[in-house]
Amino acid sequence: MSWKDEKELTYLLLFFSMFVTVVLSPTIGTIFLGFGFIYLIGINDRLAYEFSLGKSKYNTFILIGMLTAVFIFISSVFYSYFTSTAFNLFSSIQLLSSSLVIPISIDEPYIRFIVWGITIPILETVFFLGVVGKYLSKKLNVNRFDLSNVNTYVLSAMVGAIASLFHIVSQAYTPEALIIDFIFFSMSMMIVLYLNELKQACGMHILINSLVTLTQLGII
Repeated sequence: MSWKDEKELTYLLLFFSMFVTVVLSPTIGTIFLGFGFIYLIGINDRLAYEFSLGKSKYNTFILIGMLTAVFIFISSVFYSYFTSTAFNLFSSIQLLSSSLVIPISIDEPYIRFIVWGITIPILETVFFLGVVGKYLSKKLNVNRFDLSNVNTYVLSAMVGAIASLFHIVSQAYTPEALIIDFIFFSMSMMIVLYLNELKQACGMHILINSLVTLTQLGII
């Protein structure tokens, strides 16, 4: 994807953020407008990870599905172990659905899905992984995916902690849900480091949030 395409993506994100600001919540919308502007500045100055390097879209969809399945399995194992309950493959999705308190009442299901299932995952990915992740990777001198480098783990844990802290102050999460949130963003940062682009982690985020939103709505 060219730099021009990156700008077009960011303009689209800013448009959706303005929609959130006007229709739903000025506070939440302003926060995500800030995320979009910061990413636009970062991508212009090459201070943020690119959304896409133009690799095969077909392979990307397969990888997103595989990564999502791995995360759901790992997080559900964690939930089962720490709550001493029987293993349920979708227990982590159910937990996030029941513990996530959306601060804005959205009566229209399709609007809630667009905002919480699609728009917010993209904006959080480009900010926490694209901007914050890139900044910390430079500070910690983590230029590539290297499991022998302790800073690889430090970087992933820091991104996971920062994203989880944001969710603590913006939403009402249970401790178990926050830990699953930490696992998600830490794992996502590893994925970004390995692939050097955001689209796979972003796709996984959209898929997870969509499942959580659809569960909340009682559709699945």
